[in-house]
Amino acid sequence: MPQIELSEQAKTTLKQLKIDTTSTDKLSGSMDVTSFSALLEANILNCSLESFKGGAALEYVFLINNRLTRFPIMYTMPKLEVIQINDDPVICGPIPGLDLNTRLEKFTTPDLKLNGSIPNLLNCKNLTHFQVQNNLLTGSFPNISTLSALQFFNIADNNNIEGSITLYPANTALIDVALHNNNLSGPIPDLSAFTNLKFFRTFGNNNIAGPMPALSGEMIVFDARNNSLSGVLPPLGATPNMEFYVGAKFDGLIEGPLPPFSAAPNLKNFEFSYNKMSGLVPALCANPLLENLNIDGMALSGHFPHLRENVQLRALRFANNKKLGSPGITGDLPSLSACVNLKVLDVATNSLTGYAGGPMPSTLNFVQLQNNNLTQAAVNQILADLNALGTSNKICNIGGTNALPAGGDANADVVALRDRNWIVTII
Repeated sequence: MPQIELSEQAKTTLKQLKIDTTSTDKLSGSMDVTSFSALLEANILNCSLESFKGGAALEYVFLINNRLTRFPIMYTMPKLEVIQINDDPVICGPIPGLDLNTRLEKFTTPDLKLNGSIPNLLNCKNLTHFQVQNNLLTGSFPNISTLSALQFFNIADNNNIEGSITLYPANTALIDVALHNNNLSGPIPDLSAFTNLKFFRTFGNNNIAGPMPALSGEMIVFDARNNSLSGVLPPLGATPNMEFYVGAKFDGLIEGPLPPFSAAPNLKNFEFSYNKMSGLVPALCANPLLENLNIDGMALSGHFPHLRENVQLRALRFANNKKLGSPGITGDLPSLSACVNLKVLDVATNSLTGYAGGPMPSTLNFVQLQNNNLTQAAVNQILADLNALGTSNKICNIGGTNALPAGGDANADVVALRDRNWIVTII
């Protein structure tokens, strides 16, 4: 393997060391730069470096696409401001102590195999980024009470951090908090004072319970799927810039009426399925940016809203709203012709009776209409409009309590769709 030889003079004058190779004959072995007294930045990319030991002057360390076996020792680099390690398939073991790294601003080590607990962060008062997502970390939710500069905090995905989510008055600089797919429990804290917070995600394998938290009006993403939140959903007008609002769990405990969507014209995604909410299905005419809407499994009623303004819509799920005595959504399935980006339509198990007709979106590939009260004429027209798409390998379930199409299984449109490898269920 190639080796790099540097003069003694270089060790006292070199400020930046960058090694980047696409050669198959890569730099490997150990690198010790502790004697490089002037070295401020080490940037080692696309090598096969197995260990790295930095010196006292280093401020920036980037170790990208190497083969480190262990995390570099941090106490030898007390002036370090930024460390980034990623795209390394080998590195494992714990994160070393950071108590002496009081100047540290960015700690970015995603998608590795680091294990053990998150080290003490209280001395890292300049920390703005702490991003350790998709490792194998365990232990308790860290104490971040002194981190007044912290903006990006990501411990999500494939870690197994336990305990309750604790944010502190000092943490009001937070912009993005990602906690999903851990083993967290307890309530979500009040977020109304965190006016810089735009993104908060704690869905997945966590066990969050308690009331819906108060949110800042600047929030854009609140994602708490698959938890056990309770209480009442706050008005969407209180978060006017919201793009994605999620708080869903099978048999969830959120109750009360679904708030009107007209107060949130910038609403982009809304998924709030399988809770105990009731009332009328919302009108969507004031939400031209809406892309994904999932309000399955609640007790909503009323006529299906028209979709003439919803050009951006990609997924629409209104299924299973016959709960708590509700008849579900009634009336006609509207024309979908304006929804030129629609891929998923799931309105199964409601009380729809008719269909307005019109060209189906060419993007449509998943249709669930079973267990409504659609007439034979409506079923025939839906199948004809789907057949007019001329596409292959899609799914359509229109069976259950709907009327059978004329000709049943031998209906010409059913036969034509199946010939193009559609999965069509009509019984």
